[in-house]
Amino acid sequence: MMTRAAALSEANATDAATIAAVNASSNALDEAFTKKDVATNKALMTQDHLTVTPYYDGPQTVDDQLASLGEYDWSQTIVGAPDVTLLTPEVALRTFAAEL
Repeated sequence: MMTRAAALSEANATDAATIAAVNASSNALDEAFTKKDVATNKALMTQDHLTVTPYYDGPQTVDDQLASLGEYDWSQTIVGAPDVTLLTPEVALRTFAAEL
């Protein structure tokens, strides 16, 4: 039997740089969505990118999102600061509240 444990640890400078990079790329992705720029959207998302928002009927894959770009006049104002949790060295979870 294998067990896994997670522990909270203090953030370090590398974490801060990673969090800044996640926020910067997310901001660029938001801008690409606003402009309905398919090429930039595709370039900024990983193949396993998944988005959950209140205006979709559930989680959306990259292909789902790109196919629906023309259906929405998308804009948002982030309320407060986004929270980025580094789940693994290669996976981050970014959450925030927004006015859509």
